[in-house]
Amino acid sequence: MLTLLPGAALSQNAADSGSIRYIFPTLLVPDQPAERSRIVSKKDPWFSGKAVPVRAMALDKDVPIAEAGLVLSKGTVLSVATSDHLIACQQNIVVSAGVGGMGRSPICLVDLDRDGRFDGWFKSSIEIIWGCCNGHLQRSHVRPIDSVSATELSPGEVRALKPWGYFSIRYAQGMLTYCLGVSDVCLQKAPRIKPTDSEQQTEFMGGLFGYRQQADGKLAVRMIRDPQEATY
Repeated sequence: MLTLLPGAALSQNAADSGSIRYIFPTLLVPDQPAERSRIVSKKDPWFSGKAVPVRAMALDKDVPIAEAGLVLSKGTVLSVATSDHLIACQQNIVVSAGVGGMGRSPICLVDLDRDGRFDGWFKSSIEIIWGCCNGHLQRSHVRPIDSVSATELSPGEVRALKPWGYFSIRYAQGMLTYCLGVSDVCLQKAPRIKPTDSEQQTEFMGGLFGYRQQADGKLAVRMIRDPQEATY
């Protein structure tokens, strides 16, 4: 099970060393609950929602990527990384990468001269959602593009984006935690719980949940206070 960590400020020393560090924090936006109480199997979601970038931008014009034989269209939404440089990646176009070109990587843009406009592109070495680890961009891996600007999306526009992924709050490995979609990749730093035949309560992501184990092993779950948006 992976630990997912929020993006943190990155040092100037890392940027000056030739390797630019970057990471993509994720914003979890809970769905509106369809019902306040429900019966679930132990691995079933108690609650679900969508994941979007914490910060996003939209390209102001088309960006040809000649080496890859493609174009990032005007209006393409980019997830903005936490980094000492402006770095942003899109999720829909992937290109071959890695040893023998067997891997697939999203195309990203970077502002190397720090003038607020993108002037290069590269293949990301990390996932652009579920910011579990830092990427390390070598300057030699950046290919030039004609300088292009992008417009920052407002917080409301970010929250209204189509999902870049999904999460579910559920009981996993002794914890009430959130997991990526239907996978077993879940946040570790979550409250430990032990369901019994008496209702107990626990807080997670700003929500308050009641839960009780039934005779058939299923859980009776009650939503007392709705979860809130969270960044990881």
